[in-house]
Amino acid sequence: MLSLEQLREIIPNNKEPDAWLMYINRLAPNYGIDTDLRMIGFLSQSIFESNQFNDLFENLNYSAKRLREVWPKRFPSVSFALQYERNPQKIANYVYANRMGNGDETSGDGWKFRGRGVKQLTGRNNYTAFANCIGKTVDEAAVYAGTKEGAIETACWFWKENNLSRFADKQDVVGLTKAINGGLNGLSQREYHWNKVKKVIKNISYDKEEVAETPDTPLQLTPLGYRDTGELVKRVQEKLGLSADGIFGRNTQQAVRNWQKTNQYPISGYLTVKQLQELLNV
Repeated sequence: MLSLEQLREIIPNNKEPDAWLMYINRLAPNYGIDTDLRMIGFLSQSIFESNQFNDLFENLNYSAKRLREVWPKRFPSVSFALQYERNPQKIANYVYANRMGNGDETSGDGWKFRGRGVKQLTGRNNYTAFANCIGKTVDEAAVYAGTKEGAIETACWFWKENNLSRFADKQDVVGLTKAINGGLNGLSQREYHWNKVKKVIKNISYDKEEVAETPDTPLQLTPLGYRDTGELVKRVQEKLGLSADGIFGRNTQQAVRNWQKTNQYPISGYLTVKQLQELLNV
């Protein structure tokens, strides 16, 4: 597990590293962030996106000049930009209108689904998918994303949903940045954070429990979630009364959420090792 001393070194300008540590250690491994390289990638990108976990809401308090620099096509003149200057809600509703599943400017979706969390989850589509994953309404998910726990879980979910481990495993900071940012904004700083975190994180235990092999359970149990494949997925599907194709798709995810609700587990759509032990009776 990540230690408090390590996290303090990684986010020295954050006043509550102990509060963040609990959620990182509890949530990250369940979303496939379960090796040193993956944790390095997750933390380094999150640190950049959230200013060391200090900024959980997107800052849209822009001057007219800055609006023209960030969105030159949307603010073609100074006079037009001045109509939005220093009005974050109005800016969000305009620049995010009719994008990412949001409605038009009058819908208020841009502001409602602005960036939140250490990953800055943005847009109705992302919030809806995240809400479906954890068993909340989209409105509940938006509020949750602004809490410490939700700030970490949204970032973990985004990591898993977009298979960002494939970049971290190859130490591909450029690919990871493009997948998160859509471009290379702040690449030099992201690389700096990667190298800094890499010096701190070494040989961390991610509490991946294993089950001894028996004739009835010849499988190693590891956390399981959306897009995972294999024999273990088939076993889960059989237990849930689904067609066992070995692909953890949306139907399997929904069945898992239903099982978690019935058995009073957090409704995440992802199965921990302990949950697998109960579900599979091993």
